[in-house]
Amino acid sequence: MKILVPTQGKGGLEDLVSPVFGRAPTFTVVEVENEEIKKTEVFENPAASAFRGAGIQAAQFAAEKGVNVILTGNIGPNASMVLQQSGIEVVFGYAGLKVRDAVESYLKGPVPAQPIPQKAKASSLPSMPAMSFQPKETKIDLEFQKRLLELQKQMIEEQIAYLEKKIKELEK
Repeated sequence: MKILVPTQGKGGLEDLVSPVFGRAPTFTVVEVENEEIKKTEVFENPAASAFRGAGIQAAQFAAEKGVNVILTGNIGPNASMVLQQSGIEVVFGYAGLKVRDAVESYLKGPVPAQPIPQKAKASSLPSMPAMSFQPKETKIDLEFQKRLLELQKQMIEEQIAYLEKKIKELEK
């Protein structure tokens, strides 16, 4: 099993779980076998400084890495949609814990054993209950996937328009 944890600093098992997902500076990916940590990798979040769509890009990164579970503080609705469609379980409420403690807590049960004190940056974010997303193949899901792809296309078109504008400004 691969668990992705958005981290506040340089990442790793001793770093703290970020209160946000899409703009977390780093991601710590923990591979677990038989409820034991076997391998840890740290990645810079390629979406952390994205102009727009950081959550979606971060969710796509997680899917590309073959992640099964994300332990996080909070997550935006667009990232949630992408993760849901990717079949990635998302569990909230781990902000402020060390990555190692968050993973061990998750392995004991999917909800943190005790309330997690939120850092100052997290206090302005809405709290979200712990929940899992399991994809189901229904007509509604197909319509949802279509709408999600349309939204992603629109965001990319807006990014292209912005980049073209900036290129023209630089050419002057």
